[in-house]
Amino acid sequence: MAKPRFFYGWVIVVCSMFSLLVANGFTVGGISVFDESLLGEFGWSRATLKFRDLLTFAIAGLLGPLAGYLADRFGVRKLMMAGSVLLAVALVLYSRIQSAAGMYGVHVILALVLLCCGLIVTVMLVSRWFVSRRGLALGVLTAGASLGGAAFPQVCAWLLGTYGWRTSFVALASLGLVLLVLVLVLVKE
Repeated sequence: MAKPRFFYGWVIVVCSMFSLLVANGFTVGGISVFDESLLGEFGWSRATLKFRDLLTFAIAGLLGPLAGYLADRFGVRKLMMAGSVLLAVALVLYSRIQSAAGMYGVHVILALVLLCCGLIVTVMLVSRWFVSRRGLALGVLTAGASLGGAAFPQVCAWLLGTYGWRTSFVALASLGLVLLVLVLVLVKE
């Protein structure tokens, strides 16, 4: 009896899961760890600060169909590469904000990250690799968002306590570069 071959689709699931873990984990869970530092430094109202979340999710929601169209037209891999670079750029820019408008601009970029590396694109990629066991593969994939939501507040709190908020954002930017390398080396359409 022949030994079953390794199915590369599971590598795609893990890469996609990491993409969701990073993109959603930071944007949804990790960012709020820095709230008190930003409020303290800039003296903003909480409403001014939290408008960033509305902006991020409204843009990501409204442009969701565009992400699907771009993935169909140019490929998921190219979108994920762009999203990885955008994530690194956004986090470096976050470390340099001086105003609420600057923060909002960074959150527009983070909305684009969610479009390029988030749920729509990763579900499309994984679905292309699986016919049987698709439900299991998508379940593993979407666990990345929850794991990121659980892990990023802890990681961000440690970074914040150790290095301060500006240096923490620069350190977190390395995750975008790690994701870029994973996509370049491992992701196949």
